[in-house]
Amino acid sequence: MNSKIRRRALAAVGAVALIPSSLVVTASPAQAALGNCSYPWVCLYNASQTKVAQYKDVTTYFQDISRTDIAWLKNTRNDDVVYIRYTSGYTACVENNREADLRISGYGRVNGIRISSSDTCFR
Repeated sequence: MNSKIRRRALAAVGAVALIPSSLVVTASPAQAALGNCSYPWVCLYNASQTKVAQYKDVTTYFQDISRTDIAWLKNTRNDDVVYIRYTSGYTACVENNREADLRISGYGRVNGIRISSSDTCFR
Protein backbone atom coordinates (compact mmCIF):
# COMPACT_ATOMS: atom_id res chain seq x y z
CA MET A 1 0.00 0.00 0.00
CA ASN A 2 1.57 3.35 -0.92
CA SER A 3 2.11 5.89 1.85
CA LYS A 4 -0.59 8.32 0.66
CA ILE A 5 -3.27 5.63 0.78
CA ARG A 6 -1.92 4.26 4.08
CA ARG A 7 -2.05 7.72 5.70
CA ARG A 8 -5.66 8.25 4.56
CA ALA A 9 -6.76 4.80 5.69
CA LEU A 10 -5.16 5.08 9.11
CA ALA A 11 -6.32 8.66 9.62
CA ALA A 12 -9.90 7.56 8.94
CA VAL A 13 -9.65 4.66 11.41
CA GLY A 14 -7.83 6.08 14.39
CA ALA A 15 -6.94 9.75 13.80
CA VAL A 16 -3.27 8.79 13.75
CA ALA A 17 -1.41 8.75 10.44
CA LEU A 18 1.66 6.54 10.44
CA ILE A 19 4.64 7.59 8.40
CA PRO A 20 7.87 5.54 8.44
CA SER A 21 9.48 6.11 11.85
CA SER A 22 7.03 8.96 12.51
CA LEU A 23 3.39 9.69 13.11
CA VAL A 24 0.95 12.56 13.27
CA VAL A 25 -0.90 12.69 16.57
CA THR A 26 -4.29 14.34 16.79
CA ALA A 27 -6.67 14.61 19.70
CA SER A 28 -10.00 12.88 19.81
CA PRO A 29 -13.04 15.18 19.92
CA ALA A 30 -14.22 13.67 23.22
CA GLN A 31 -10.97 14.45 25.05
CA ALA A 32 -11.26 16.96 27.89
CA ALA A 33 -9.36 20.19 27.25
CA LEU A 34 -5.99 20.57 28.93
CA GLY A 35 -5.81 23.78 30.93
CA ASN A 36 -3.32 26.42 32.02
CA CYS A 37 -1.58 26.91 28.67
CA SER A 38 -1.93 30.03 26.56
CA TYR A 39 -0.55 31.23 23.23
CA PRO A 40 2.29 31.00 22.18
CA TRP A 41 3.25 28.13 24.47
CA VAL A 42 3.52 24.39 23.92
CA CYS A 43 2.76 22.74 27.24
CA LEU A 44 3.58 19.25 28.47
CA TYR A 45 1.50 17.44 31.09
CA ASN A 46 1.82 14.32 33.20
CA ALA A 47 -0.77 11.51 33.21
CA SER A 48 -3.01 13.37 35.67
CA GLN A 49 -2.95 16.34 33.26
CA THR A 50 -0.90 18.62 35.50
CA LYS A 51 1.36 20.95 33.51
CA VAL A 52 5.01 20.05 34.08
CA ALA A 53 6.84 22.01 31.36
CA GLN A 54 6.32 24.60 28.63
CA TYR A 55 8.24 25.70 25.53
CA LYS A 56 7.86 28.53 23.04
CA ASP A 57 11.06 28.81 20.98
CA VAL A 58 11.16 27.59 17.38
CA THR A 59 14.33 25.52 16.94
CA THR A 60 16.03 23.47 14.25
CA TYR A 61 17.00 20.82 16.81
CA PHE A 62 15.32 18.76 19.50
CA GLN A 63 15.48 20.12 23.03
CA ASP A 64 16.09 17.29 25.48
CA ILE A 65 13.39 16.42 27.99
CA SER A 66 14.66 14.75 31.14
CA ARG A 67 11.26 14.21 32.77
CA THR A 68 10.00 10.67 32.56
CA ASP A 69 6.30 11.41 33.19
CA ILE A 70 5.25 13.26 30.01
CA ALA A 71 1.85 12.01 28.83
CA TRP A 72 0.00 14.90 27.16
CA LEU A 73 0.81 17.92 24.99
CA LYS A 74 -1.09 21.09 24.16
CA ASN A 75 0.07 23.15 21.16
CA THR A 76 -1.48 26.62 21.39
CA ARG A 77 0.47 27.98 18.43
CA ASN A 78 -1.52 29.09 15.38
CA ASP A 79 0.92 28.27 12.57
CA ASP A 80 3.57 25.99 14.06
CA VAL A 81 3.77 22.23 14.53
CA VAL A 82 5.53 20.37 17.33
CA TYR A 83 7.72 17.31 16.88
CA ILE A 84 8.09 14.91 19.80
CA ARG A 85 10.98 12.45 20.00
CA TYR A 86 10.70 9.12 21.82
CA THR A 87 13.40 6.95 23.37
CA SER A 88 12.75 4.36 20.64
CA GLY A 89 13.89 6.86 17.99
CA TYR A 90 10.41 7.44 16.61
CA THR A 91 9.02 10.95 16.27
CA ALA A 92 5.46 12.25 16.43
CA CYS A 93 4.05 15.51 15.14
CA VAL A 94 1.26 17.52 16.76
CA GLU A 95 -0.37 20.11 14.51
CA ASN A 96 -1.20 23.67 15.54
CA ASN A 97 -3.97 24.33 18.07
CA ARG A 98 -4.19 20.65 19.04
CA GLU A 99 -3.95 18.54 22.17
CA ALA A 100 -2.53 15.04 22.10
CA ASP A 101 -2.06 11.96 24.24
CA LEU A 102 1.63 11.11 23.80
CA ARG A 103 1.47 7.66 25.40
CA ILE A 104 1.97 5.47 22.34
CA SER A 105 2.55 1.79 22.92
CA GLY A 106 5.98 0.64 21.77
CA TYR A 107 7.44 4.14 21.34
CA GLY A 108 9.02 4.46 24.79
CA ARG A 109 8.96 7.67 26.74
CA VAL A 110 9.11 11.23 25.39
CA ASN A 111 12.68 12.57 25.50
CA GLY A 112 12.74 15.53 23.09
CA ILE A 113 10.67 18.39 21.66
CA ARG A 114 11.10 20.65 18.63
CA ILE A 115 8.78 23.48 17.62
CA SER A 116 8.84 24.00 13.86
CA SER A 117 7.64 27.07 11.96
CA SER A 118 6.03 24.72 9.41
CA ASP A 119 2.24 24.91 9.35
CA THR A 120 1.86 21.19 8.55
CA CYS A 121 3.56 18.04 9.75
CA PHE A 122 6.38 16.33 7.79
CA ARG A 123 6.95 18.95 5.17
